[in-house]
Amino acid sequence: MVIRADRRIISAAVDSTVRQWNCDGSTGPVLYGHRDSVRCVTVLTSGDIVSASTDGSIRMWKMDGSAGPVLSLHTDWVWCLAALPDGQFISGSYDGTLRVWHKDGSASATLCGHTDRVQCLSVLSLHGKQMTGVVSGSADHTVRMWKFVNGNFSEGPVLQGHSERVTCVLGLHDLRFVSGGDDAVVRLWNQDGSEWDGSSGPVLSGHADRITCLAVLSDSRFASGSVDCTVHLWNQDGTLSQVLRGHTDWVWCMAADADGGLITGSIDNTLRMWAKDGTAMKVLAGHQGSVAAVIVLPDGRIASSSHDGTVRMWEADGSRGFVFRGHPDLVHCLCAIPICEETGDNTMRPATSWSPVLTHML
Repeated sequence: MVIRADRRIISAAVDSTVRQWNCDGSTGPVLYGHRDSVRCVTVLTSGDIVSASTDGSIRMWKMDGSAGPVLSLHTDWVWCLAALPDGQFISGSYDGTLRVWHKDGSASATLCGHTDRVQCLSVLSLHGKQMTGVVSGSADHTVRMWKFVNGNFSEGPVLQGHSERVTCVLGLHDLRFVSGGDDAVVRLWNQDGSEWDGSSGPVLSGHADRITCLAVLSDSRFASGSVDCTVHLWNQDGTLSQVLRGHTDWVWCMAADADGGLITGSIDNTLRMWAKDGTAMKVLAGHQGSVAAVIVLPDGRIASSSHDGTVRMWEADGSRGFVFRGHPDLVHCLCAIPICEETGDNTMRPATSWSPVLTHML
């Protein structure tokens, strides 16, 4: 049985809290426990919520807001999280390690190799189904692959090429992934660790400043956002498709919609909607601070968070919806709890067709 009333947005903020917001405009539980800024949040296939903080801890929560295990094995800030299809999850830290955790919060594996802080990670899969591994980017200028074989992670290739900090990585719909960094370039890689050898070469140049965010579009193109205020759309072969101009300050976050379009957020306090062909559709104004995160919900609505402490809902056409107030300051990240389905053992779990969306700041 599908239950459609329990769709929620989760936000995490500088105020050390995680908050749940119902998509009908009402507020959900507030999750207290972290002692410092909460940097990232995700939802597991079990329906449990996982948050990570600059207090060095990871906390697990039930959907009803009750507290679960506190995971404290990292020795520095925990900067990024990702839910894995098998129910586990993975974290990346300023201590230079990634840690894999079982769905009950017990430690599964520690992935060592980076020589500086882990900035970002992404799950790799074959056509969005079978997980093949994880890729991580670091301030040590490298991208590392971690292969997933027979239920275990092992160290894969170390990918060198970026000349500065790697700020974002993203798995594509095929056997490739992309990385972006402070060196203002995007790199396209095969999942065997080799650089893609297409017509444009492995280095996708064009941005004039740091890469801040990446997104894959529904038509398998991908997009990059930058401190240079532009968004670049790239074809599957790595050639430049279009440059989207309109923001007047750094592009900080982005999310693809189901129609092949793109939503971008900027520290100019606005979001912009772009059609599949790159046409500027609408400017979403309302935030009184930089836009930190944006997600697109399954019904097409948009949620955004900001330095102004608010989470805003927008209709699919860009018209204003609810404004959620509760955080007093910067809301770092957003994640959506999906439609839930009832299982045979009287528990709830996210619908299997859904995958969590995670955004985090640099």
